[in-house]
Amino acid sequence: MSSMSPPEGRTAPGEATSAGSVLLLALGLGVPLVLTDVWRATRAAQLIQENGATFCFAATPFLSDLVERGKRLGRLRLFATAGTTIPPAIVEAARSKLGIAVAASWGMTECISVTATAPDGSRADTSDGCALPNGEVRIVELDGHPFFLGTLFLPQMTSSRDEPHPVLVGLAQALSSTAPGGASPVSSGP
Repeated sequence: MSSMSPPEGRTAPGEATSAGSVLLLALGLGVPLVLTDVWRATRAAQLIQENGATFCFAATPFLSDLVERGKRLGRLRLFATAGTTIPPAIVEAARSKLGIAVAASWGMTECISVTATAPDGSRADTSDGCALPNGEVRIVELDGHPFFLGTLFLPQMTSSRDEPHPVLVGLAQALSSTAPGGASPVSSGP
């Protein structure tokens, strides 16, 4: 049996570029998942507030859109992002204008997130973080070879609700560590 019990009232919203990771995270935690079919910052903010979302995983441009609105987003505490460098000004504006922390992550469509920074936002603008617990990251370079080499890893294929793959547990643990204000980013309370 997993040590991750499904808490009441927790919501993990996301969008298409991170839907795989967020879907697996929501399934692993047993929480509702809110997805958008087309990104509109106003609609996303409305969904976050209506659903009491505390965590969002989406690409940096979407975080930038929410920061540009400049309005707090209900109970949202953590915005995890991947896909590009996160400008320091966006990380600071998310903290000061929206009251949320930013965590950076790295992964590929084929393998979900395999690294993450601490959810306190302290390194999100300078790093993609460390390998998740129970995971392994290797950088392979061949002399004279101009392209990135990668491997396909599908932990969801051997996971179940009662026995999630250790990498999925690691992702959930990394992203549910203490966020600003001492609150868990996926908690239902203040």
